[in-house]
Amino acid sequence: MSQLALTPNAATVHAARAIRAKGHRLTRGVYVRTESGEQPDSLVNRAVGMLAVCPPGSMVCGLSAIGLSGIAIPFEVAPLMQSPIEVLIPASAGTRPRREGLAVYRVSNPPPIWRPRGSRLPLAHPAYCWAQVASALARNIPWRPGRQTEPLTSEHLPGHLMVPGRQELVWVVQLGDALMTRQRPLLTHQQFSSAIALWRGQRGFGVPTELFPLLRPDTDSPRESLLRLIVIDAGFPVPTVNLRVQVNNTNVYLDLTWEEHKINLEYQGRQHFDDSNQVKRDLHRRRLLEAQGWTVVDAANQDLTNPTALLARLAHAFRNTTTRR
Repeated sequence: MSQLALTPNAATVHAARAIRAKGHRLTRGVYVRTESGEQPDSLVNRAVGMLAVCPPGSMVCGLSAIGLSGIAIPFEVAPLMQSPIEVLIPASAGTRPRREGLAVYRVSNPPPIWRPRGSRLPLAHPAYCWAQVASALARNIPWRPGRQTEPLTSEHLPGHLMVPGRQELVWVVQLGDALMTRQRPLLTHQQFSSAIALWRGQRGFGVPTELFPLLRPDTDSPRESLLRLIVIDAGFPVPTVNLRVQVNNTNVYLDLTWEEHKINLEYQGRQHFDDSNQVKRDLHRRRLLEAQGWTVVDAANQDLTNPTALLARLAHAFRNTTTRR
């Protein structure tokens, strides 16, 4: 029997059998192709498989959609990507699909569908997805940057989870910043702010509205976002992110700055140490900045888990600039 002669239902069954024969079973009635080059249980394959059992008009949302958007995901958040695929379905949909590994939300006022470049998957608007994540992770946390009543100590730092909810809030800020990165942002700050304002008042948007002011556009990495939270929580003024200054007739971007004090806090990632040419360029730039009156304070990866020495260096820089003035 030819494909054209099949009835619609029979054609669907025929296609499903073809996938079953060559594909991978995710769960009851959900199969994905394995010839795509992806791991069978990858995030994209799981999303494709789960959408296939959802009604028309459905879209991937929440952390699942953020993971599919192509932004930089903090490596601590990567394990959460194994959570069930989150999908929004229209309120008018009749049957609510139920599958292991699928989380379904029915909405009467869905956000716009957004398709990343090169992706065929329908995703919910990035700002809406971030708001879902913020509401889920940070709804009940008592901690906010700069509001800590007790002195900061090394055991209270992110990664040690001694302060309830601190790590979750860090993730929320890192993901929000990553949507507005300096290079290839998905959203401008204005687009993000307008979207949050549009949905303000809807159920679940109280926490995102409160946390949105903590986000900053033009960041370069989740580690820089974490560094910013650490220095704010330690009591330092809120720094400017990626300030553009001219050095030797060339525009350069400084990670975190306090322009009034001419202090620049630079995060040195692994590439700064593994690439000898990068080390030379960083040293040359540092000397040029210092010649223009800047104080440069370096931060490395180990300073993010135990920043005691870093905070002491930064405090020393502030004292010196105050003395000079």
